[in-house]
Amino acid sequence: SSFGLERNTSSNAITFIERADPTNAFTPNRLLGVNLTTSQDNWTFGAGVFGEDASSSNQNDEDILIKTRGAVNVLPMFDPSTDNVLHLGLGYFHQNPSDDIRFRVRPGTGESNRIIDTGNISSVEHVDVVGLEFAGIFGPLSFKGEYFTTDIHRERDLANVDFSGYYGQISTFLTGEGRRYDGKTGVFRAAKPNKPFNINTGDYGAWEAAFRYDETDLNDQNAGVLGGKLKTYTVGLNWYATENVRFLANIISVDSDENAATAPDDDPMIYNFRAQWVF
Repeated sequence: SSFGLERNTSSNAITFIERADPTNAFTPNRLLGVNLTTSQDNWTFGAGVFGEDASSSNQNDEDILIKTRGAVNVLPMFDPSTDNVLHLGLGYFHQNPSDDIRFRVRPGTGESNRIIDTGNISSVEHVDVVGLEFAGIFGPLSFKGEYFTTDIHRERDLANVDFSGYYGQISTFLTGEGRRYDGKTGVFRAAKPNKPFNINTGDYGAWEAAFRYDETDLNDQNAGVLGGKLKTYTVGLNWYATENVRFLANIISVDSDENAATAPDDDPMIYNFRAQWVF
């Protein structure tokens, strides 16, 4: 994939159990197509042409998507010896859908209801999405954020539809480790404990505390589309027992508006846990 910092990051390396809601709402997942990239140690650029989602059963002509992404770690430009990271990225994708399109989001977990949902949006000529990326690693402290703006251009005299979303997160390793970064792909890599869990030697792996806020707005009053607005606050605690085994716990506070698809102002509290073996 050539769009989105968190979308390009493996699920083995993301800080929370699920990717942020705006990522899930506005960035395409697995697609069939061709993608080309070029890179050096501290920058990357990729572009590709793709068809519809691999799981799509649409019998009409396939969607066509064009995706591009560029990212750079700017700190080595000023200090080539630094291990710190300041990541800046920009992405864009253009879609010519062959059918109706729809945006909907589950709040921070793959098992909950889709609290906001636009329903099918018809008569779409094309969709343009722009994503901005900002991230950093400074010792055990790391932060990351993205902003997305989505413009849906419609046929005839129908009003265009505009959506947006963003997230920001911060985390720190309580045991002194740090996030890892791959400058050639412009993504975070999986964390690795300095001292893997070993009860005989008194080593207890790596512990990480994290917080994330995200907001996804699927309302456009001018276009008559009221899919709902969703805010989530997520607190996470991660235990990396070894390089291949980790345990993640998330508490998610949800705040939706009166246009939520499940119920007006649907504001559940979600408790999520995952045990993960990376192979």
